[in-house]
Amino acid sequence: MGAQGNLFATPEDKHQYYDGNDRATLKYDYNYNMHCYADTPFLKKHYGACHGKSGKAFYSTDGITDRAVDLIEEASDQTDPFFMYVAYRAPHKPLQAPEELVQKYLKRYTDLQKVADDRHKGLVSAGLFPQNGDIANNNFLWTKQDKEKIEKFRLQAAVHAAMVEKLDENVGKLIQSLKDNGEYENTLILYFSDNGAASHIGDLMNSPYKGVKALLWEGGARTHAIASWPDVIKPGTISDDLVWVGDITPTLLEITNTEFPEKFHGSVPRKPDGRSVLASLKGNKMLPPEAIFSTIKASKASFIKVDGSF
Repeated sequence: MGAQGNLFATPEDKHQYYDGNDRATLKYDYNYNMHCYADTPFLKKHYGACHGKSGKAFYSTDGITDRAVDLIEEASDQTDPFFMYVAYRAPHKPLQAPEELVQKYLKRYTDLQKVADDRHKGLVSAGLFPQNGDIANNNFLWTKQDKEKIEKFRLQAAVHAAMVEKLDENVGKLIQSLKDNGEYENTLILYFSDNGAASHIGDLMNSPYKGVKALLWEGGARTHAIASWPDVIKPGTISDDLVWVGDITPTLLEITNTEFPEKFHGSVPRKPDGRSVLASLKGNKMLPPEAIFSTIKASKASFIKVDGSF
C-alpha cells in the first residue's frame, strides 16, 4: 500500500490494501464518523469522498493493529523468536481521522502559539532539550497569515493530532497484546519515525527544532525515539548517543546472535552500513559514528563529520 492512499475504506470502496502479496480482506468492525480533509480539487477527487460519512468502515491505524495482534497471537504459540515491523501510515497525508477526535483538538488548539510553547517546555522538562538551547520560533503559519489561512492551518493541525492520538492508542493495544500473550517481558520494542514533522503542520509539531520533513535541518532529519526492553533498559533513562536507522539491523543481529547472510536468494547482499548499538540500549555510553550522510528525495544532501560532540 502506498503512502498516499485513503486511510478510511467502506465496504463499497475499492481498496488498495494488501496482506502479503494478495489483496487483503478488510474487516469493517468499527463505526466511524469520518473526517477526510481536502482543500483542493485534486485532494477532493482522490481523498474527499469519505468526508462526512458515518458507519462501519476500515481505518488503517486500527486495522493494521488488529492484524498485528493476530500475528502476535500466532507467534506466541511458537518457540522461535519473532520479529514484527509495524509501519503505520498515520500521520502521513491524506489527513483523515475520526471526527470526534478532530473536534477534541480543534478546541485544544485555539491558541497555537501556546501549543508550540508548551511542546518546547515539555521537551525541556523531560530532559530531551537543554534549558538554554537555541530555538527557532518559526510561527509564520499561525501568526502572520490572514485569519482564513490560519483557521485552515488549525484544522490541519487538529486532524494531524487526531491521527497521532489514534496511533498512540493502537501502540498501547500492541503492548497489551504482548502482555496478554506472555511476550512483553522478553521483547525489545523500538518506536521511531523516519523523519521530522510533515510540512503541512510546519514547525508547530517540531518546536523547538528548525525545519520539517524534506529539509536537512534538525527538524527534518532528527527524531526522538523510544526503546523498551524489560530487565535490560532501565525505565525512564535518556541516552544522548547518536543512533540512526541503519543501526537497527546490526543491533538485532547481535541481540539474536545471528550472522549476516553471505548469500540471500542467490545474491550477495550489501552489508549494513550501521553498527550495533546494543551497548547503548544497555546504558553504556557509545562514541558517535565517524560520519553520517543524509539525503532526501535525491534533491538535498548533507555529510556530517562527527567530532565526538556533534
